[in-house]
Amino acid sequence: MEHKKLRVLLVEDSPDDADLILSELTEGGLSIDSTRVDSADEMKAALSGADWDVVLSDYNLPGFSAQEALELLQASGKDVPFIIVSGFVGDEAAVAMMKAGAHDFVIKGSMARLVPAVNRELSEAETRRRYALSRTALQKSETRFRALAANIPGMVFQLLLEDSTLRFPYVSEGCQGLFGISPR
Repeated sequence: MEHKKLRVLLVEDSPDDADLILSELTEGGLSIDSTRVDSADEMKAALSGADWDVVLSDYNLPGFSAQEALELLQASGKDVPFIIVSGFVGDEAAVAMMKAGAHDFVIKGSMARLVPAVNRELSEAETRRRYALSRTALQKSETRFRALAANIPGMVFQLLLEDSTLRFPYVSEGCQGLFGISPR
């Protein structure tokens, strides 16, 4: 079975390091379609021009940084995993980036972590996407239900018996017309 190509946005100033990262991903069994950027303007254009599965960013580039790249990604509104792949990221900087929203960091000298980190973040992004779709579907269903209940002559309610106690978790607005009391 043919696997979907992974769309990778590389924020990297070194073509050699970009090749190293891409090589690690392909050797790890991933099929890659990538674009390399090394400035804020290039990243903005890449974010507006395509959908990405993951952003892999060097920590410190001349005139551009992982922090700025992360901020651009966040400003785009896209939920894309952001992983720092750098020669050196101090503990404090790594923690600060994670608190700011980066999903992981991989030291270029320990590239064996890269493919598992990418796979985990792709899985988590898919979980977030499915959750958002479920929430949207639930909200639409709730809106349809409320519209239906509001237009039924009479009253719609839910009655539960819990521990010998009756309660009404839901009562429609029709309660006001029938009994002259608020559904609350």
